[in-house]
Amino acid sequence: MTIEIMKIFKESFRDAREHKLEWARVACAPVVIWLIGIIFMSLVYWSVGLWSFDALVSQMKGESSSFEQPFIATFAHVVYYITYFIAIFNLYINGFRYGVLGEGGDRWWALHLDWRFVKMILYSILIGILATIYILITGGIALGAHFLVGSTALTVVLGILFVIYGIYLALRLSLTYLLIAIDQEKPIRVSWRLLKGNVLRVLGLLILIGIVISLIGLAGIIVLGILGWILSLISVWLIAIPIVLFALFSIILWFVSWIVGTKALSLVYKTFTSGTAF
Repeated sequence: MTIEIMKIFKESFRDAREHKLEWARVACAPVVIWLIGIIFMSLVYWSVGLWSFDALVSQMKGESSSFEQPFIATFAHVVYYITYFIAIFNLYINGFRYGVLGEGGDRWWALHLDWRFVKMILYSILIGILATIYILITGGIALGAHFLVGSTALTVVLGILFVIYGIYLALRLSLTYLLIAIDQEKPIRVSWRLLKGNVLRVLGLLILIGIVISLIGLAGIIVLGILGWILSLISVWLIAIPIVLFALFSIILWFVSWIVGTKALSLVYKTFTSGTAF
C-alpha cells in the first residue's frame, strides 16, 4: 500500500478550511494551558524587573546570566516548561485522536493527563536516548575515519550519509506519537512496519506542506511589511497596527500548519490501516 501524496495534501488543507471550528475546539485546552504558562512567566519577569529597558541593555552587553536571576524567575521557567510539555503532548493526543477517530471536535475542553500522556513522555525520552546514541556512534565513526585516513572529503561524505540515514530513521518513526494517541501497542515497531517503502512519499508530502506554509507566511510578511511602511509615513504610532496583525497572522499560520500536518499524518495512517483514506 502506498500513500497518495496530492490527495492527502489537498484533503488536509480542505479539512483545515472546512472544519476550523472543530480543530479550534480540539486545540483549546492545550493552548489555554500554554498561555497560562506564558502569562505567569511574563508577570514574574515584569514583577522582578527582568523585563525593563535597563535589563535589556544589560543582557545585550552580556552583563547578566541565568544564575543572577532571582529564584522566582527560575521557578517561572519551570512552570512554563511544565505547561509547555503538557500543551504539546496534548496537542498531539487531541489532534491525532480527532484526525483519526473524529473524537473531540464537539467539546472545547479535552486535557489528557492520563496513561497516554505518560507514554508520550516515556517514548520521548526513549527516542531522545536512541537519537543521542545514534549521534555518538555516527559521530565517532566519522571522526575515527578522519583520523585514520586523514581525508576531510571522506569525513564530509560520511557525515552527509549519516544525516540522510538519520532522517530516514526519523521518518520511519514519524507515526509513533499518532499511534500512542490512539492507544496502539508497540508504537515504534508499528510505525516502522507501516512506513516501510513509503519514506520518500512521506518526506515529499511533508516538504510539499512545508513549502506551501512557507509561501503563505512569506506572502503575509510582504503584505504586512508594505502596510507597515505605508502607515509609518502617516504616523509612527500606526506601526503598532501591522505589529498586532503580524502577531495574529503568526498564530493563524501556526494553527493552520498544525491542522494540516496532523491531518496529513492521520490520513497516512488511515491509508495503511483501511486501504484508503478517502
